[in-house]
Amino acid sequence: LQPGVLASHIPPTQQGHSPPPGLNFHKDERTQKQYNKLKKKLEQKQMKGENNILHSTPPLSPRKGHSPPPGLNFHKDERTQKQYNKLKKKLEQKQMKGENNILHSTPPLSPRKDLVNGNRAKTETSEDGEESSIQDEEDDASIAEILANVKSPQVAELSSRSALIKWGPPDDTADLDICESDLRYEVLLSDKGRDGKYKSIYNGEAQSCSLYSDVVLYSTSGSPPSPPPAPTLLEAGTSWLRLGWTRRPSDEDYTLQMDDRESGHGFLAVYNGKETACLAQQLRHYTSYRFRLRASNDEGDSRWSDEVHYKTLPSRPGAPPRPVVKGRIHSKMFKIKWEPPIDRGGTDITCYTLELHSERGWNVIYTGSDTEHVCDRLNPGTTYQVRVCAESPGGRSEFSDPATVTTEPVCPGACNAPRLHGKPRQTSLTLRWHYPEQDGGSPVTELELLVRGAQSPEPAVPSSSPVERIAYKGRDTECTVGDLSPGTAYVFLLRAYNRIGSPKPAVPSSSPVERIAYKGRDTECTVGDLSPGTAYVFLLRAYNRIGHGPWSEPLEVKSGAAPPDTPSPPQVSCIAGGITHVEWVAPPGNGAPVSDYRLDMGGGDTLNIVYQGSSTDCDLKSIPPATVCHFRLQAGNSAGWSPFSETSVITTPPGPPGSLTLRKTSVTTPTSLTVSWSEPANHGSPILHYVLETSDPAQPIITCDTTSYQLTGLSPHTTYKLKCRAVNEVGPGPLSPTLRLATLQLPPSPPKLECSPAPGYNHLKLKWGEGRNSQFTTFTVYMENPRNPNEKHVVYQGTNFSCKVNKLQELTTYRFYITATNDAGQGPYSEAYPFTTCTAPPAPLKGNSAGWSPFSETSVITTPPGPPGSLTLRKTSVTTPTSLTVSWSEPANHGSPILHYVLETSDPAQPSITCDTTSYQLTGLSPHTTYKIQDLKPGTDYAVCVQVHLEEIVGIASEPTLFTTPPCEPDQPNPPKLVTKTRTSLALKWNAAVDNGAHVMHYILESDQGNATGDFKEISKSKNKNFTLSKLTPSTCFRFRLAAVNQHGKSPQFTTFTVYMENPRNPNEKHVVYQGTNFSCKVNKLQELTTYRFYITATNDAGQGPYSEAYPFTTCTAPPAPLKAPKISDIGMRTCTVEWQSARPLGSDPIVYCLQMSRIRDQDYKTVYRGSETRTALSELEGGAEYTVRVCPIRVRPDGDVSGSYSTPATFSTLPLPVEVTASALSTKQTSPSHVNNTGKQLFIWKNLSDQQMAGFIVLGLTTLAVFAAAIMQYCFIH
Repeated sequence: LQPGVLASHIPPTQQGHSPPPGLNFHKDERTQKQYNKLKKKLEQKQMKGENNILHSTPPLSPRKGHSPPPGLNFHKDERTQKQYNKLKKKLEQKQMKGENNILHSTPPLSPRKDLVNGNRAKTETSEDGEESSIQDEEDDASIAEILANVKSPQVAELSSRSALIKWGPPDDTADLDICESDLRYEVLLSDKGRDGKYKSIYNGEAQSCSLYSDVVLYSTSGSPPSPPPAPTLLEAGTSWLRLGWTRRPSDEDYTLQMDDRESGHGFLAVYNGKETACLAQQLRHYTSYRFRLRASNDEGDSRWSDEVHYKTLPSRPGAPPRPVVKGRIHSKMFKIKWEPPIDRGGTDITCYTLELHSERGWNVIYTGSDTEHVCDRLNPGTTYQVRVCAESPGGRSEFSDPATVTTEPVCPGACNAPRLHGKPRQTSLTLRWHYPEQDGGSPVTELELLVRGAQSPEPAVPSSSPVERIAYKGRDTECTVGDLSPGTAYVFLLRAYNRIGSPKPAVPSSSPVERIAYKGRDTECTVGDLSPGTAYVFLLRAYNRIGHGPWSEPLEVKSGAAPPDTPSPPQVSCIAGGITHVEWVAPPGNGAPVSDYRLDMGGGDTLNIVYQGSSTDCDLKSIPPATVCHFRLQAGNSAGWSPFSETSVITTPPGPPGSLTLRKTSVTTPTSLTVSWSEPANHGSPILHYVLETSDPAQPIITCDTTSYQLTGLSPHTTYKLKCRAVNEVGPGPLSPTLRLATLQLPPSPPKLECSPAPGYNHLKLKWGEGRNSQFTTFTVYMENPRNPNEKHVVYQGTNFSCKVNKLQELTTYRFYITATNDAGQGPYSEAYPFTTCTAPPAPLKGNSAGWSPFSETSVITTPPGPPGSLTLRKTSVTTPTSLTVSWSEPANHGSPILHYVLETSDPAQPSITCDTTSYQLTGLSPHTTYKIQDLKPGTDYAVCVQVHLEEIVGIASEPTLFTTPPCEPDQPNPPKLVTKTRTSLALKWNAAVDNGAHVMHYILESDQGNATGDFKEISKSKNKNFTLSKLTPSTCFRFRLAAVNQHGKSPQFTTFTVYMENPRNPNEKHVVYQGTNFSCKVNKLQELTTYRFYITATNDAGQGPYSEAYPFTTCTAPPAPLKAPKISDIGMRTCTVEWQSARPLGSDPIVYCLQMSRIRDQDYKTVYRGSETRTALSELEGGAEYTVRVCPIRVRPDGDVSGSYSTPATFSTLPLPVEVTASALSTKQTSPSHVNNTGKQLFIWKNLSDQQMAGFIVLGLTTLAVFAAAIMQYCFIH
C-alpha cells in the first residue's frame, strides 16, 4: 500500500520502498478543514489565557480526515503545541534568510506534510496570491522514506466472491508528529500479480476494505454555460454588419438577437447555430442597432451577454433633382437653384459640385454647401446645361439630370459701312454690305439702311431731317437705291435688327442738384428723399489716410412709381358681323404713365384675358351669340397693376347655328348613300332646317328637317363629296367639313368565252381576254357534265385570260360557263358556250426513205454572236408534296458565254404574279440546268418558265410550263369548339381542315370518355363538321381530339404540352398552369421579385413523356401604375401650373415623378421636372404656342429605378404675346378703322392665333404678294 497516493499504478517491485522522486504534494480541501479545526481549538485556548499563541503566530491548519479506526486519539493539546513550536522554529529560520514577508502575507500553514493523493503539499501564498515552496528537499525525502515503510496488507474473511483486507500505519510516524487520521491509503489489486498491472480498488483513511465487483462510474448533471462575452464587430457595410465571438469549451449553440429601435419590435433573433460569426443583412444605412448573444448546451441556455451598439456605414447619396433657374435669366448671368437629393445616404450633405456645359465641355463652376449659385460671365443668346452632384461621408452621388438654360440675347453690334457695287447711275446706285460681326446671340432678322441727302418726294418715315429716308429694309445683303438726284452726294448708314431690336445709343442723364447721400464704412446704405419715377445717377469713391480715389462709373437708376388708380368700367357695344367693340378711359398713372391694359371677359365668376395692350379700345371677335358676357378692366404701369374695375355686362344677339360634322353609316349600296349628323348649337334661335350640298349634278342641294338623309339614284363605284349646314331665323350656319363617300361597285359581267381555232381531240384551249389583268379579277370556268346537264364542275379558277381543258373525248360537244369575281362579289353566269373536240388522228408510222445524196464541198463562214436559243422546261421525277424539280436543255449560246439562268414562277395563291408578266426571281442560278423549287403547297398547280442570261444579251423566257405538286394527307384540323352543353350532352363543331390537294373524305372524332387516362377512343366518323354527344355523366371533364382523312392518309396528331409550376412554399407540390398544343403560355397572378420553378411534359399517341428538369425563372420589379393626364391651370403668356394625381406606393420604395413637355409641332419631349411633388410651375414658355405635357411615376429602388408608363398627354396653349405694328401698317393689317392713330405712335393688337393659324396667314400673305407681282409684271409687259 502507498498511503496518500490516488490513481497511481505502483508495480509490486516498488512496494515497501520510498516513492519515486519528483512527486508533488498539493494542498486540497482537507488541509483547509484541518486548518479551520485547529484554529478553533487555539481560540478556545486563548479564552483560557493562552492569548499569546494567536497573536504571535498564524493559526495552524490540521487536516480533517475520515472517521479513524477505534482506539485512535488525535488532536491532543500537547501534540498541538509541539506542532506549533516546530512550525514556528522553521518559520523563524526562513525569516532569518530574508523571507520575513512570508509569515505576514500568507495564510497560516501546517507544519505537517500535507499529503494529497500521495504528493507533498509544499506551497505557501505570497502577497499577490501566488503559491511558493516552504519545505526543504531534505524534509520531503525523510517524510517520503518514513511513509514508504508501510506493512503488507493482510487478507481476512476470504470468500468465493469477496475478501476483507486489513493493514496498519507505517512505523516511526510518531517522530514526525503526524496524526494517523491524516494518513490516506490506496489499495491496488492485480488479477495476476506476475503481470505487474494493478488497478486502484480503494482510496481513503480506513485501514481495511472489502473487495467487490468492478466500480461503476456515474456523473452528476452539468450546468448551463455562463453568459458569453458581447459579440464584436468584424466588418461593417452600408446595409450589413458582420459580428463574431469566441467559442468556449462549454458552449455548443449560439443565439444572436438584434434590436431595431425604429421598428419597435424589440430584440429579434438573427442567427441560431454553432458558428462563431454572423452576417446581418438588409439593414438601413447609417443606423445604430443593438445586439446581444446567448450560449446554450445540453444543460440549458446561458444568460444574455451585455448589449452592444454597432452602426452601419453611410451610403452614397442619390442624385439630386434637376436644377431650376431662380429669378430672371439675363444676357450674361442667371441664378441656378437645386434641392438636396431625396436619398441622402443616411447622413447630411456636406458639399455640392455644380458643373456648367459649354463649347469646352463640362466645367466645375461651384463647390460648396449652398443650394444656389449665380452663373455669370456668360455669352448672350447661348444655351448652357447645368448639373449638380452631392457629397457626403458616404461618397459622391451621380450627377443630376442636366437643366438647359438659354441666356437672353442682346441687340446686334454695329455694321461696317456699306460699299458701292458697280458704277452709280443717274437715278440709282447699288450698295453692298456684310452682316455685323456680333449678332448679340440672336440671328439678324432685318437690316435697315438710312440715307441723308436731297428731300425725298415721299419720305417713308417722319424724321427731324428733311433729307433722311429708309432706302431698304429686308434680309438681303445688297439692294438698288432709286429716286436719286444726278450729281448729288449721299450718306448711307446701315444697322441690323433681330427679335430683340436694334442697337440704341446711351441716353445721357445728369442731376442739377448734387448732395452726399452717405459717408461711412458700411458696404450698403438706404438713400431717402427721392422723387417717384425720377432718374438718378450715383457715383462712388473711397478714402484713405492720403485722400480719396477717383469716382466710379456712373450708375443710372430710376426711382419706382405706384400702380395706377382703379379704372372706370369699360364701355361695350355690339357691332354687326358678330364684333364687339370695347373702349375705356385711362386712369391716373401715379408717378408713371399707364403702359398696358388688361381686359377680362367671361360668363360669370370665371373671367379670362381677351386683350392686353396699350390702346384704349379694341374689337373682339368670335364671341358666341346669345351669350351673357361680363367685362372688367385693369391698368398697369412700371410699378404694377391697378385693382379691377367694376364689371360691365352685355348680352350678345342671336347668331347663325354652329357647325356640324357628317358621319358615315353602314347603309351603303351601289346606288345609295346614307349620312347622319348631330344637331349643332342653335345660338339663341331654333334650327329651321338643314341644307345638304352634294357633288351629284342631279341633286346638288337637298333640304331636310331630320339629322340623317339617304341619297338615292347614284352611280355605282363613284365618290361623292358631301357638306351640310344648319339654318335658323338669323341665317345659315357654316358648312361642315367635306365628307367623301363612295358607292359600292357592281359585280363584274362575265366575259365572252372563245375557243382556239384548232381544237384538239382530247383537249380544248379556252380564251376570254388579252393583255394584263390590272384589276386582278378572278375568273371561274365551269364545264357541264355531258351525261348530267344539271351538274357543273370547275375546270379553271384564276386571274389568267386563258386555260386548257384536258382529258376530253373526241368528237364530243362540251358546254362551258364563265363568271368574274372582284371585291364587289361574284358576277352572274355567262351563257353556255358549246365547243366540240376534233377527230383523233391515227398513230404516226415509221419513215421509209430511199436515202440521201453525197455531201457537197464545205463552205466556212463565221456569223456574229446572236441571242440564245429557246428553252423548254421538263419536269423530273423528283417531286414531293412541297417541292418539285425542273430541268431544261442548255440552249445554244450563239457565240456568247452563258452567265446564269433566271427561273420565274406564278402562284395562284398570289394574284399579283402571273405567268406572262411576272418577274419574281426565285433564285439566281449558275449555268446548271436543274433546280429544285421548295416550300410549295401540296396538290397545287404552278406555272414555271426559265430565262437565260448571256454576257451581253438576255434571252427570251420559255413558254410557261404547268406543274402540279402531288397531294398528301390533310393538315391537322383545329380542335373542336363547344357550341352548347347541358348536364348530359355536349354539341361540338369544327372548321374544315386544309386538304392538301385531295378532298377530305371524313373526320374522326375521338374522346377519352371522361376517364382522364389519356386513352382516346373513336366516337364519330363522318363528313359532317359537327357532332352531339348525349347520355354523358354530369360534372365530368371530357377531352376530345380531331383528325381529317383523305385518300392519302390521316392527318397527324398534335403534341399536347403540360406545364407545371412548383409551389414556392411547398417544393413537393406542383400544379398545372397550362395544357394545350401551343408553344407558349402566360402565367399570371405572380409576385414580384420571386423565383418560380417550372416543369414541362409532352404527350402524344404513345403517352405522356417524362418530366423535364426544373427551370427557375424570376419575376421582375413591378412598375408603378400609369397616371391620368395631368391638369393645367394658371396659364399665362410664359407660365403655367401643372398638377397630377399621386401614384399608389409599392412596398417601402419611394415614388418620384418625371414630367416631360414638348411643342406640338416638334413632338420632341424633354424632361422639365423630376421629384416627389405632384405639382410644379413651368416658366420661360413661348407666348401663343401650343404645348403638350405628360407624366410618369418612377419607383426608386436601391438596384435601379423602375419607370411606369407615361400618362395620356395633356395639351394647352399659352396666351399670345402683343404684336407691335405702326400706324402706317394698320391700314393694311386691320379691318376696323378705329385702330388707326394719326399721331404715328406704335399700337399693340392682341392676336389670339395658334401656330397653324399663323402659318395660314403667312401662306395667304405670300399668295397675295405673288398675285400682286404678277399683276405688275403684266402691266409692264403691256406698256
